[in-house]
Parts: sequence; C-alpha cells; structure tokens
Amino acid sequence: MTMHDDNRHDPSRGDSDRLWADEHLEAWMDGQLDSVDGKRFEDVLARDEWLISEVDQARLISATFAGMEDARCPDVVTANVMRHARRDWVLQLPKRLVEGFRRMSSAGLRPALAMMLLLVVVLSSTLIYRSIPEQPAQTAEVAQALEDVKMALAVLADAGRTTGSTVSNEVIGPYVVRPMAKGMNTVIEN
Repeated sequence: MTMHDDNRHDPSRGDSDRLWADEHLEAWMDGQLDSVDGKRFEDVLARDEWLISEVDQARLISATFAGMEDARCPDVVTANVMRHARRDWVLQLPKRLVEGFRRMSSAGLRPALAMMLLLVVVLSSTLIYRSIPEQPAQTAEVAQALEDVKMALAVLADAGRTTGSTVSNEVIGPYVVRPMAKGMNTVIEN
C-alpha cells in the first residue's frame, strides 16, 4: 500500500472537510442534514474517493440490515428480563428517592421544597374538593371549612417562608419518602 492509499482510508489524515463529512455521514444517509450541510456533504463526496467508498459501504450495510428478517425475542426471555428489571427498579427506588430528597433538602432548597410540598397538598385538596358533589344543605358548612382551610394554608405558607430551612431528613424520610416508596411498590407489584 502506498502512502496515498493510506490517506484514502483514514479520515484523520485529510482536510477539515473530510473530517466534517465523516462525522456527518450517518446524518446524511438518514436525510437529517439541512440543505446547507447536505450541499456541503455532497460537495465533499463529489471530490473525495475515501468518502465515496465509505458511503458505498454504509449503503451496503443499510441494505443488508433492511433485507434481514426481524428477530423476535422468546416470550419467556422477555418476561424474565422484565421481572428482573422491575425487581431491580423497585429495590433501588427507596435509595433513589432518599438521595433525591437529600439533594433537594440542602439549605438553599429547603424553602422551595416546603413550598412544593404545600403546593401538592393544595392541589390534591382542590381535586378532592372538586370531585365531591355539592349539597345545598351543607353550603354554609362547606364555605366555613373552606375559609378554615384557606387560613391554615396561609399560616403554613408563611411558616414555610420563614422556617423552610427546618425541613429535615428525619421528617422527609419517614413521612414522605417511605410512604411514596410503599405506594410505588404496591403499584408496580400489581
């Protein structure tokens, strides 16, 4: 092989256009280059023997794969893989949740975390309230209860702004993470 032949088959030993074209070969084959990059690729292709051989090889590989029948994984293998994947996911869930809350509960994020938890409570309360049909005889009682809830939420919001940094792992773990993990485990197992 001559030195010229070595350069023909080595994209790192060419100009910047050859390197660029080598990096964009798959995108060009898939039709994912915009018109400017597509024209640039085709200009390089028209004058570079190495790139022509690479395109021919890529077309051959694509045609070979297109002609192959789809392989189907046996159902028993799929079922075993999914069972193990679910088990691993379930086993790692509490650890991932604790780590996520630990990262979120840093001193700078504690007020935001407290407000996020408050928002979850407010939204879930609103959804529950909307799903309960209104009864005319209880309208005054419901209005009073709503006022009480609004007052309690206002107090909690104020407390969250002023004391959000007191949220600790001792509270988050047993009262947030574990119940969520238990619920997720129940959903996944069923």
